[in-house]
Amino acid sequence: MVNNKHINDLKKLLNKFSIIDLVMIDVGAKDNIEYISELKELIHLHAFEPNNLECNVLKEKFNIQKFKHVVINNFGLAQKTQNYKFNLTKHAAMSSLLEVDLENYEKNFGTYLEFDTWKKAVVKLDETSIKCMSLDDYTNNGNYEIDYLKLDTQGTELNILRGAENLLKQKKIHIIKVEVPIVLIYKNQPFFSDIDIYLRNHDFEMVDLIRHKNNANKANSWRHAPCGDAIYILNTINISNSRCIKNATILSWLGYNSLAVHYLKKMNLSQHEISLFTKLKAYKRECVIKRFFKAWTKYYKSFAYHA
Repeated sequence: MVNNKHINDLKKLLNKFSIIDLVMIDVGAKDNIEYISELKELIHLHAFEPNNLECNVLKEKFNIQKFKHVVINNFGLAQKTQNYKFNLTKHAAMSSLLEVDLENYEKNFGTYLEFDTWKKAVVKLDETSIKCMSLDDYTNNGNYEIDYLKLDTQGTELNILRGAENLLKQKKIHIIKVEVPIVLIYKNQPFFSDIDIYLRNHDFEMVDLIRHKNNANKANSWRHAPCGDAIYILNTINISNSRCIKNATILSWLGYNSLAVHYLKKMNLSQHEISLFTKLKAYKRECVIKRFFKAWTKYYKSFAYHA
């Protein structure tokens, strides 16, 4: 159990190593933004949500929070800074710069009990033009470092990473959580392997792949999600003390205490000091499929009510 004294002691330790901020970027924020709630006064938070309605919800919810700095952007990220066609679907969470591949969707999930609900959710209602920037342009070609980058943009994650080429070459992005496809449900969507190869070529190594498998014996039941979340960390040879501390803080929050301790041991910290990180309230990692169904259950009830 994490109490106020524990958090205050952790903040003192962070200050001891001159950790005065954490830069966290959430791309495709939708109805929530990922950040370390216990350390919000240290966080420079940047969120991106091109859907006007979803963005307004985020602004109402998070602009009143006491972050060190918060910017909620009503535009998207892409490989190049320009306007793009944005496909608006029945369920806002499935809207994308890419078009849904219904044929492949049905091929892989067509007999599932929930498929009809899923299919209604991805129906395209309209399209609009939205502004997008590259992450390199947004950060003025690496004007600051990114401690944690989360990408969940319905198939365009690799293009966003390509738009951060200068940041990646300068080793200024350190931990990445990226949604990756298990089954391609958008047209021209890159494979998981494409994202993995790209990040490995920029010296990232994978920490975890969070995906779902249900009871294989249950007839017509979902056994897997069309996507998962992959966690990556930059593999740095000559790592600074402050970077060890920052990495350990985020890894503990995400629930990877063993890897966090690996970095903390480089610092010759006491066992008590290490425990300040490992007892940090871990980020609640809901399985991707649970988020998937939670969102669509809400949608389904709304759909049924208005039908």
